[in-house]
Amino acid sequence: MKRTVILGFLLTTGCGNHPTSMTRPTTVTPHVPASMPEVPQFMLGYFAGSADTPEIQSANMVLVIPTYVDDPEKVAAAMQAHRQLAIVSMHHVFGNPRETWTQGWKQTREWMAPLERAGLVIGVYVVDEPIANGNQNAAEAISIVRGAGYRTMIGENYAWGYREPRPPVDWYGITCYEFGGEGSHKNARCLQLNADNSKFNVVIGQATDFGDGYTDQMAWYRTAKDNGKLGLIWWVYRWPGEMGAADSSEILAQHRQIAAMEGIH
Repeated sequence: MKRTVILGFLLTTGCGNHPTSMTRPTTVTPHVPASMPEVPQFMLGYFAGSADTPEIQSANMVLVIPTYVDDPEKVAAAMQAHRQLAIVSMHHVFGNPRETWTQGWKQTREWMAPLERAGLVIGVYVVDEPIANGNQNAAEAISIVRGAGYRTMIGENYAWGYREPRPPVDWYGITCYEFGGEGSHKNARCLQLNADNSKFNVVIGQATDFGDGYTDQMAWYRTAKDNGKLGLIWWVYRWPGEMGAADSSEILAQHRQIAAMEGIH
């Protein structure tokens, strides 16, 4: 139940039915505050709830989905021990109604303070699938986060991400998975969308077996590396129903192999 709640923070709004264009075309100047650590040459890691972050191996970063019940000091200590950096999700802030932002932003920054003091935070995942979810305030959310000195990331649903203008963020990826239901795409098509579009500079890879038996992780890695992407972040480390990467020995074995290729042990 706890893990379901944690991942629920990222998926609060689900897939919206009233997509709206988030921003006009823009030239993105990477935002690199002097107070933030350098980014790995190639980011390799997972979306993961803060409760699961301490057990993660075979990664040089984690996109941490925080709760306020997990001790951030323990999360920071574990990430330091594993030589991992953090992108902290703020979807539970900026994916919610505008009037709730101030308190959520304050509370999450307080929670992540130990990670920042340890020099672990390289950026913020501002909001998930804003166009698909009809989030008309995403541009303002990006501005708030950048104004506070953080690098920014957004993941957009493939149906909108590949045809809409690139938002003004440092890292931009599409969410495109094969799961056999409504909205599913074939993995071959997802890989091709990532390969063919230079505006997606980070790959969000499927490390979740939604019951279709899909486990080919090397294809995602090769797509990211062969097309000059800045990183590969697996969705998702753990998922209710034992469908996450952590629940598949086959997927984890492939991740260890990929990490070794990147010199991550």
